[in-house]
Amino acid sequence: MNMIFNVIDPKTGEYPDLEHVALTESWAKGLMYCDIDGFCINEDGNLLLMDECGNYAYCPPDRFQVNLECPVHSRED
Repeated sequence: MNMIFNVIDPKTGEYPDLEHVALTESWAKGLMYCDIDGFCINEDGNLLLMDECGNYAYCPPDRFQVNLECPVHSRED
């Protein structure tokens, strides 16, 4: 089963500007701001921001709001 989630920037109430995050936030400085791939959640439940070069950074625990979408399946599924 795939996990579907949305990430919200509590500062704006919208999806974060990932290029801006990579350019301005110290925890994301190692990422290629022009090649940001997106977010992932690892097996330990940590939120990470990744670039297309294989680099990643752990997001501070209180930086973003994560909303999980839990699909409902019937017994026939």
